[in-house]
Amino acid sequence: SEDWMKGVAAEFNLSETAFLRFIEGSRFGLRWLTPTAEVDLCGHATLAAAHFLFGREAYDELIFETRSGDLVATKKNDLIELAFPRDDPMEVVDLKIKGQLLKALSVEDIVSVHRSGQRDLLVTLTAEAFQSMNVDLAKINEIERIRGVVPCCAGDVRDEGQA
Repeated sequence: SEDWMKGVAAEFNLSETAFLRFIEGSRFGLRWLTPTAEVDLCGHATLAAAHFLFGREAYDELIFETRSGDLVATKKNDLIELAFPRDDPMEVVDLKIKGQLLKALSVEDIVSVHRSGQRDLLVTLTAEAFQSMNVDLAKINEIERIRGVVPCCAGDVRDEGQA
């Protein structure tokens, strides 16, 4: 039941707990719960579920029905290949979000902002802004309808062997 899964996830207190449900053949329902909420996708727990099922039965392929759509796990010798849904980021043009990010990261300029379908923001900064940024998590938490912020910048080209 829903309450039982929530209780188990809370008791385990792990980042995600996977719950499998047999449907038919090599098709299974798969859900992931944190101690406080259900999540749409969890790669590590999907891999663990596939490893468990491949170890118990002679499956060549598994199909997991999830909130993110059907995920396919294929056994290739001793390896497991996972096919996840594509998540092409879209550019964010919302000036309010960009303004909130400027304050939350304590930077003066942002090169670009892209949003994933999973509600993550990829924030590209100049190298100088990246090095001087000072993240205010409370201000990031005020940004609506996002799951996380990933600041990044282009790196320096270095000769091989340099740190």
